[in-house]
Amino acid sequence: MLNIKNENAVKKIFVSSLSLFLILCFFAVLIPQPASAAPVIGTYLVTDSVRLRKGPSTSYEVVNNTLIPKNSTIIIEEFTEDYSWGRTSYSGNTGWVAMAYLEKIEDDTTITGKTGEEICAEITAAYKAMRKKFGRSYSGWCGQYVKDMLNQLKIGLYGSGSLNGNKWMSTLVDNAVTPYGYKQVKYYGENCLQDIIDANGGIAYNIVLSFNIQSGQFAKYGHVLFINAIIDGKVYYSESYSTSRGAEGAPQVNTLANFLRYYRSFQIIGAIHMTQGTYLKPVSGTKIENIASSKSITVENKNDSSDFEGAAIQVYSSLGFSSRQAFHFEKATDTGIFKIRPESSSSRVLSAKDPSSPEESAVVLSTYTGHASQEWYFQLIDASNYRYVIRLRSNPDYVLTADSTGDYASVSIQKYASGNTRQLWKVPTSQDLSCLVEKISISPSKTDLATDSSLKLTATVFPSFAKNAQVVWSSDDPSVVTVQGGTVFGKSKGTAIVRAKLADGSLFAVCVITVKDELTLLGDANKDHAVTLLDYNTVARYINGDTSASMINIENADINRDGKIDSADLEEYEKYFSGNTDCILYKEHGRVN
Repeated sequence: MLNIKNENAVKKIFVSSLSLFLILCFFAVLIPQPASAAPVIGTYLVTDSVRLRKGPSTSYEVVNNTLIPKNSTIIIEEFTEDYSWGRTSYSGNTGWVAMAYLEKIEDDTTITGKTGEEICAEITAAYKAMRKKFGRSYSGWCGQYVKDMLNQLKIGLYGSGSLNGNKWMSTLVDNAVTPYGYKQVKYYGENCLQDIIDANGGIAYNIVLSFNIQSGQFAKYGHVLFINAIIDGKVYYSESYSTSRGAEGAPQVNTLANFLRYYRSFQIIGAIHMTQGTYLKPVSGTKIENIASSKSITVENKNDSSDFEGAAIQVYSSLGFSSRQAFHFEKATDTGIFKIRPESSSSRVLSAKDPSSPEESAVVLSTYTGHASQEWYFQLIDASNYRYVIRLRSNPDYVLTADSTGDYASVSIQKYASGNTRQLWKVPTSQDLSCLVEKISISPSKTDLATDSSLKLTATVFPSFAKNAQVVWSSDDPSVVTVQGGTVFGKSKGTAIVRAKLADGSLFAVCVITVKDELTLLGDANKDHAVTLLDYNTVARYINGDTSASMINIENADINRDGKIDSADLEEYEKYFSGNTDCILYKEHGRVN
């Protein structure tokens, strides 16, 4: 028999629970939900190939046919109002990209390379796509296979016909850039693969290897092979025909030694390395000498190991051709930030041991992880003598410093002091190591201005010592605002955009200025279009009943906006002129001019 009493109790509980649920839903609607954070200026990863356009819309043309490849890293410098487009520079071109294809990289994020499994999956997927598209076997037609692979992976774009292995090296221009943004770098001779590995810290992607077959039906064309990657001494690739190592197009993985042994009879001509980044590697390395002591820096092998993890850097007398004193400079960014890699250890870079406390931090070798404490600016001081200040990217105020002029002097990070010879380094290379401006800003970025008045704008570039730091000012409407050397002059009512642009045209920042006949400027009690101590005196006299202050601008003088002029407003002035950044006037105008 059904228990009516218990049934009613259950109903009450159900109704109460439902009511509580509805109430919670109601309040959830009332409670403001956190808005998704707007994108911020910084480094982004390209999640899918994206075109660089002349303006923030697909209706604009593509800048010099520039396509930024997937997995590239770029710096976004400016956004449209809805944050759907960002302005960036890539491969010497500046334009706009759709933010939908980008992903923010946090400052402490390390972008790692592909794993062996990912490379094999990439080979399989590319081969399947090519067979599906063209419906043909590539057996024996290595040139067609490699060309289609380059096109499929969006590395190169090489028209009709197949590649000729014998002519591949001679027909491609060294250091040219493919339509997908990859730089083509040539290496010659049977040791070309080892040279590529050495030049790229032990890991290299996207290599086209050419062979000169001496006999047989393919002697006329030679042989050409695409290597997807060389990682940890292993070669990841596929062949255009079936072998004992696998079917046509199947992923193959071999040690470099076994790979070279297997293809020994093919006779290697050389290789083209397709690299998204650029690097600078003098053939024999470059010595770095401290000006104060005229001695090279060397690596102290603290751990008695060949890879020098954690080994300190010291100044020591030149040891001739010692690899511990020769260094390679590899570009980390297009703006001229470098990794400093010792010739004695291809997997290590110079690092600040304690970047959180740079003063007197030791300089050691550690595995490169893309952190700013492992990347350096070169500030050219004396071009004729190759003298530089080598600055830390994470804090450019701190530089490499020798603590003495004797042998075994420690190299540390100390604040830069102009004229200190222990902070000057001779880097005898003809390569241009000077850095470029990474960002530029204007303060204020938006302001009002009265007609027939002026205001000084401040343009700030970072880093300030970059070689292209010269700024050019312009107004998009001189009938409203003119500008001379950063000082703007209000001409007539309206709105104009004042632009501070680098002289080389690579970067710019803007200030939006609205010109009014009568300017409401908080704190401008005497209506002279500026906030100064004269305004404080005007308000003080007004409060004390001085009739000479009867022309005071009440709206401007009411700092705290409580509808009256009293001692509380004077206190706000006092805070402002004493440098208190928490006061109302500072929040309104920024620092005191």
